[in-house]
Amino acid sequence: MAKILIVDDNPNNIQLLATILSKNKYDVEYAENGYDAIDSFKEDEYDLVLMDIMMPGIDGFETTRRIKSDNSQTDIPFIFITANTDVESISKAFQLGGVDYITKPFNEIELLARINTHLSLYETKNELASLNKNLEDIVEKRTIELQEAYSQLNNLDKTKTEFLNIISHEIRTPLNGIIGLTDLIKTTLKDEEALEMFSYLQQSQKRLEEFSIRALNITDLRTKGTKTLKKEPVAISSFINELLDLVFNNSIAKGKLINLKTDIQDATIKVDPKYTRILLEILLENAYKHTPTNGTIQLETIKNERAYIVKLSNDGNGFPLKVINSNSKFFISDHVDSNPGLDLFLCQLIVNTHGGSLDFYNDKGSVVELKLPNV
Repeated sequence: MAKILIVDDNPNNIQLLATILSKNKYDVEYAENGYDAIDSFKEDEYDLVLMDIMMPGIDGFETTRRIKSDNSQTDIPFIFITANTDVESISKAFQLGGVDYITKPFNEIELLARINTHLSLYETKNELASLNKNLEDIVEKRTIELQEAYSQLNNLDKTKTEFLNIISHEIRTPLNGIIGLTDLIKTTLKDEEALEMFSYLQQSQKRLEEFSIRALNITDLRTKGTKTLKKEPVAISSFINELLDLVFNNSIAKGKLINLKTDIQDATIKVDPKYTRILLEILLENAYKHTPTNGTIQLETIKNERAYIVKLSNDGNGFPLKVINSNSKFFISDHVDSNPGLDLFLCQLIVNTHGGSLDFYNDKGSVVELKLPNV
């Protein structure tokens, strides 16, 4: 039974949350202020924390900071409770290690779905940590066995590669079983409320599936580098048009207009088709998501002597300064919705492995400029 700590200065909120959680078989404890919450962690361990932001004394932000700095359980999921939905508060919550937030008044179905999701992820993370420990022992043993044939440095590099590949593929094995079972279970559900709750489960399942696919791609690129690329000549314009049909299907009917400007209709470029498709699809989907209704997306393709350039812009709100000012753009999550940090990280890896560049800036909206070597 998962143990959840509720931290809130409002007894009515505590009673409401405790009733919902107890009804769903959770072990519940509570603290009415930040100081009591900190003391609770000195005496007990928890699987998840529901943390109110606005409290007298020390607020939820400071309480979380102190707990995470003074406690060994720094990876416990913290879900913030707030009546504010401003970007600054939500951003600060995530910077302090929060995994999610819920707004008052509470929606019971949403609350339970978010809690179940993060408890499942927390449990999976602990299982992976245990697996990681076991695999580290295997790596150490294999290194000793191979010392006669290879140098210690080469042995360590090889076992690290094996370790990352095992982890990435093992994520997919239980996930495939979950996907099959949930699809089967859904066909047996008739009650509308059950179907609605089940849809939250499938949304979480989809996010986890997308995460696992991204993790596999990242592992492949990080461990093999350019060796993983299978370059071949690609008719880039037709390639982009194919992706436009996929990503922006019925976009005009949805109130968004795509303008394509190109001066290289018949140009080809030597790239890995699989990873180039992933790269362009992520960038196109992100542009589409963040283009307002009745907005316009501009797609320009240019070829010069040294590079093939794809310039993608829209008239949305633009990138946050955190993205613009970051040198690496790795694991920045303010601008994109689905697996944001992994998506940008993967894009950078694909571009870097191809020897290109990827720049983000604002000019009456957001602009992404991709350059791939023209070789």
